[in-house]
Amino acid sequence: MDNTTMVSYLKVALDSLKEAGTQGIPSGYLYAAFMTKGMNLDQYNKLESILTKVFKINKSSYLLTWTKESEELLGDRK
Repeated sequence: MDNTTMVSYLKVALDSLKEAGTQGIPSGYLYAAFMTKGMNLDQYNKLESILTKVFKINKSSYLLTWTKESEELLGDRK
C-alpha cells in the first residue's frame, strides 16, 4: 500500500471515529470495512498504531474511541 492510500484510509478512520464519539467503533468492524477494499492485517495494524500513537485514539478491549486529546489535535478538520 502506498502512502497516499494509507493517508486516505486514515482520513476515513478518523472521520468515522469522530462521528462515533465516545461510543467508539470495534476494531474488528473497522478492519472488516477496510479489508473489503484490499487492506491486509499488517496494513491495518499499522493504521491502528498510527491512530493510537499519533492521533491519540483510545483502544480498550478492541474498542477504538475518539478522545479529548484527538479533538485537541484535530479539531474541526475538513
